[in-house]
Amino acid sequence: MLPIPNLSRAILVNPPQARNSNESFRPRAFLTQLTKAVNNFERAEVGALCQRLASSIRLLGWVPPLEFCQRTLSLLRRKRHFPQILLVADAFLELGQDSPQIRRQYIQALIDEGHIAAGVAMARESLVHMRESPERMEVLGLLGRGYKQWFMQSGDPDYLYHSLDAYGAVYQKSPEASLWQGINLVALLSRAERDGISVAGRRKFRDLAREILAIIEKRGTGSGADNWDRATAMEACIALGRHDQAMKWARDYSADPSADAFELTSALRQLTQVWRMDKSTEHGRQLLSLLEARLLRQQGGQVLVDPASVAATRELSKELSLPGQEKVFGADGPKTLEWYLKGLELCHSVARFENRTGRGLGTGFVIRGGDLKADWNDELLIVTNAHVLGEKKNPAALSKDEAFLRFEYGEKGGHGPYPVQEILATSDPFQLDFTIARIDAPNLEVKPCPLVFDPIDREFPGRLYAIGYPFGAVLSLSLNDNELLDFVDPRVHYRTPTQPGSSGSPIFNDQWQVVALHHAGRPDMPKLTGEGTYEANEGIWLAAIREMVNGRQ
Repeated sequence: MLPIPNLSRAILVNPPQARNSNESFRPRAFLTQLTKAVNNFERAEVGALCQRLASSIRLLGWVPPLEFCQRTLSLLRRKRHFPQILLVADAFLELGQDSPQIRRQYIQALIDEGHIAAGVAMARESLVHMRESPERMEVLGLLGRGYKQWFMQSGDPDYLYHSLDAYGAVYQKSPEASLWQGINLVALLSRAERDGISVAGRRKFRDLAREILAIIEKRGTGSGADNWDRATAMEACIALGRHDQAMKWARDYSADPSADAFELTSALRQLTQVWRMDKSTEHGRQLLSLLEARLLRQQGGQVLVDPASVAATRELSKELSLPGQEKVFGADGPKTLEWYLKGLELCHSVARFENRTGRGLGTGFVIRGGDLKADWNDELLIVTNAHVLGEKKNPAALSKDEAFLRFEYGEKGGHGPYPVQEILATSDPFQLDFTIARIDAPNLEVKPCPLVFDPIDREFPGRLYAIGYPFGAVLSLSLNDNELLDFVDPRVHYRTPTQPGSSGSPIFNDQWQVVALHHAGRPDMPKLTGEGTYEANEGIWLAAIREMVNGRQ
């Protein structure tokens, strides 16, 4: 390891000058810009800033002070910008700022980005040089995590044993300071028992779980447990089979404002991958649905919809109405779960547009025809984009004879494909970009999506939620960073990220009413008001579509 450079100079004064040019780098301005971009989920801007940072410090030959490096990496980690951590940390290390803190962040980013072999190798090499560093225990825990990921992927017991050794070494040295390593030890020992893998000579996972839970409960009556402690206590209760207590900790954990998408995603991954929890059991449905509901309320959250999620909704909805459920979920629990389950129910009404080969090319959703035009009465119709399904004059779109719809979820699983029978109304793809069609499915039994035509109040930004088929593949429910940005009739801008295949998705408000038809997205979308561009998606306001199909525009 290279020696750590002298950090005595102040971080934000005397900005470094280029050796052979008039260029300079301004650390204070950079951190201000990065903080704004990270907090506003401007992913393209974060990437551009980090690229400029890496290029600038190499050009300047500047060894960044440790404080600057830590603040930069901490901002990026908070919102899971791991590719950018790799980019800038690599530059820091190259220029000589080879500190244990930077190495630890670099190792975590490698593992999170799937470069497990590189992360494990760097962790093992770094530990040789970290005999006295406080970061040693964190890096040892990351080594355990790398081996854990390998075990999850391969099922090889040798990786399990290496992971147990790493986590165990940290927890044994300082239990109270190493609870995240300790609970991973509990989870892996429990997994070994369920998989029939011998772990003779190691502590019993239930004993460890009781010990960890006691530490956290003691903190709760003293200085107070933090949110990582609550997530850890939730896992400890799962290990002990105390499902009501696990739900209590989960409710407290998910209700804390500090529980961001990074934490919630990590908790869900641990429960589903290591504990193999799913919605086939009552406590699995309750716990996972609670965390998923909270995740959807967060900017930066993402939930992929699986068949078990949708199939479980009616049963769980019934359970919510039974006496005594309030004691499990708490005052806000039933409302949150009912809200989430309502969104899951709407997944039944969202279909994938396919061509004759079954390739997914877009999304459509079911409406009651009379909600847009009185003459269409109670007939169930499909709404999508004109650039997905259109007239022959639009060569980029599927024609009526080429398009089929498949519903991934229904009462008895997926159903379709259904051919398109008739295009009832359509528009120019470069204007309102909508198509309304009748499909050849006389026995289709899905509920229409509720529509709302009220103007959107841009003075009080809210959240918008999408249901669609990114890349024409897996159905996804509303997704990362779902903030309303602006509204000027007929266009709505939002940062609910979508991918190719999401075209034609319904865009819902917080009451799960469709307010817009998803249409396009760009990293340099011109703003609806004011100058400049931003990273945004664009939807067509539903009221504008109603006006056009009724001949009023």
